[in-house]
Amino acid sequence: MKTNNAVEKITAQDSRNNQSNVSKYSADDYRDRMVMEWYEKRSNYDRESLRDLKGTQLEAFLAKRDAQLEAFLKSKGVKGRKCSITKKVFYGWDNNAYPFKGRCSNEANSIYVIPARMLGVSPELIQRYGGNYKFACLLDEYYGRK
Repeated sequence: MKTNNAVEKITAQDSRNNQSNVSKYSADDYRDRMVMEWYEKRSNYDRESLRDLKGTQLEAFLAKRDAQLEAFLKSKGVKGRKCSITKKVFYGWDNNAYPFKGRCSNEANSIYVIPARMLGVSPELIQRYGGNYKFACLLDEYYGRK
């Protein structure tokens, strides 16, 4: 009889764990579907507009597009994610932040992650300098940003 009780407890716990994982993944799936929907509606317009833009005009266009995506996702009830490097909330897809820990935004990926990978920075070096945020500040100082 004791074994049946133990099996029932484990089964009940597994079903609760599976339900929490399903709700977590369904929220991520919903976010991804909403991002895809938004990009599909705008893809032709963006392709035509991006051809002629360069430098600061391109940066301004992309910032405006990101703000529109954020507004669209908020209207659909999608929650933002927090970037592990900049600590800012962002919407849309996230990126692998290696050699930093966690997941990061597109902005942090292009400004911090890719240059760090090109410089051959290791996770141990980032920890030695105080973690993601402090190392990102060092990169900003080195490149003369902010």
